[in-house]
Amino acid sequence: IYSLGGYGYWHMHSNLICFDREIGSWKMIATKNKPQNYASWCVGQIGDTIISLFGEYRDESINLFTIAENGYYLNMSTLTWEELYWDKEVQPTSFLGYNASYLDLDDFIAFEYFYESYIGFFVISKKTLMISFLIRQESGVKTSPFVNTVGNTVTYQGNHRKLITFDF
Repeated sequence: IYSLGGYGYWHMHSNLICFDREIGSWKMIATKNKPQNYASWCVGQIGDTIISLFGEYRDESINLFTIAENGYYLNMSTLTWEELYWDKEVQPTSFLGYNASYLDLDDFIAFEYFYESYIGFFVISKKTLMISFLIRQESGVKTSPFVNTVGNTVTYQGNHRKLITFDF
């Protein structure tokens, strides 16, 4: 079991920790080129690589709060971080934060978002890293009491307790 980054002690971080079943506690895994004061809630896995997108830099002790222009990926074989660039035309225009609904599917990473006047999902292809926006008529992943993912299919409770299932 692994956990990656987040917010703690007044700053963001990209620490990778692993649960050690033998000793029954978490241990830190040393990585190279770790982005400082950076974390994202939009994280997905592609093979032996973890990608982290649409994050932020934050350290309250130095009054730092900046939305990251690029993302990062961590090669789990070498435990090395590298910066990841994308076309800024498709980047969400506001801070996404911890209340967004990120889905790590087999072939995609997706998150529900209101883009201009549309409701839908930003979808990132794990094969090409292309980012697109899928318009949906109804939102609700964020407010559903459950979200079930199998392969690239998502099932959740929509408005009026209606069960919604769709395949990316």
